Amino acid sequence: MKRSSLLIILSLLFFVLAVPAFVCALPIVCVPAGGDIAEVTAIQDSLAAMGYTLRLTDEPASSDCTVYVSHPGQSEGTVSISWVQAGNGVVQIGDWGPSLMPNYYAGVPEGATQNIEIVDAGHPITSGLPASWISRGFWAYGHTIEDYIGWATSTGDPNIVRAGGYDKALSAKAEGIGKLVYIGWNVYGPLATAEDLTILQQAINWAGGPGVAVQLTVNLDLPGGGTVKGGGINCPSVICSQSYNEGTKVTLTAAAKNSYKFRGWTGCDTPLRGKCTMLMTEGKEVTAKFTGIYSIAGRVVNQIGLPMANVTVTLESATPPPPPDFAGSEAIAADISRLVVTDAYGKYKFIQLPNGSYKVTPGDIGFTFTPLNQKVTIFDGHRTGVNFRLVY
Repeated sequence: MKRSSLLIILSLLFFVLAVPAFVCALPIVCVPAGGDIAEVTAIQDSLAAMGYTLRLTDEPASSDCTVYVSHPGQSEGTVSISWVQAGNGVVQIGDWGPSLMPNYYAGVPEGATQNIEIVDAGHPITSGLPASWISRGFWAYGHTIEDYIGWATSTGDPNIVRAGGYDKALSAKAEGIGKLVYIGWNVYGPLATAEDLTILQQAINWAGGPGVAVQLTVNLDLPGGGTVKGGGINCPSVICSQSYNEGTKVTLTAAAKNSYKFRGWTGCDTPLRGKCTMLMTEGKEVTAKFTGIYSIAGRVVNQIGLPMANVTVTLESATPPPPPDFAGSEAIAADISRLVVTDAYGKYKFIQLPNGSYKVTPGDIGFTFTPLNQKVTIFDGHRTGVNFRLVY
């Protein structure tokens, strides 16, 4: 038996005994058909020792594999993002010119060890591993004059493992119903530690396993106040909830309708004005908040025209026939009911009202006003002069 194969088998004994095995069937794995012989041999020996069925191909879309593992020194492979989005997985072990998960590199001395630190211990790829261990850079076999630590650089990529002081040395994310993993240090072959090999195995199983469905629900605090769209959601007219693969990033965009303005989010992971980015690690709920932009104002006086202070005035939604060009289906966002009290000058004002028709009524026990109430329609503008006079 080759010495390198014996070292791989001994290293594998650690995670076979210490880490719970995946109960599902192992995915079929595609690896590049050619490349630097030392690198190719190292990755193929490691994957075969883990029990994977391998397909040697540079075109995984033409094979029956569900996970493609790329590595340093490989022949040029072709992986389309549509193949991943259809439900397949890619595990990219740091290399130049990545096509799916951008990364950069930090030169380290040849053969130098690296401190690997778990950042997200709850991720399936890091399950059961210690908080840290000593490993080394990649390019470990056929390119020993080029040692590097690599790390994912997209600002949206999760930071799962830090290596050599660099964040995002391991990152993983959903893409459609498929999954992408980037690993920026050596995790295969005779120089890999048992922990490194465990990382590789759990990354492949995660990338090749079925996605866990989690649901995002969108609420509108005023159902007629606007819309929220994105990630298959079109609320409120079509659908206000959607299921996603666990780990999917969803970007929602809120747009206010006429006579409303958008005023923010509640429950949003990363709000930025009218946009909300949700990382679907679990079922979540987000609310878009809207408010009207118009007002109704007036004055309450006694029989001789002097202002009446502390008179209660109520406003309620009403639904008379709208003007011919009035978008009646959007006229009233919800049943609106409000109460204000006149000031020392007899004045009152209802604010943040959308287009719609309302009934305004003054009323203190023991008093009668004229008119008894007024029906007021807001249509793209404020309404003033909604006045009342005491009768007795």
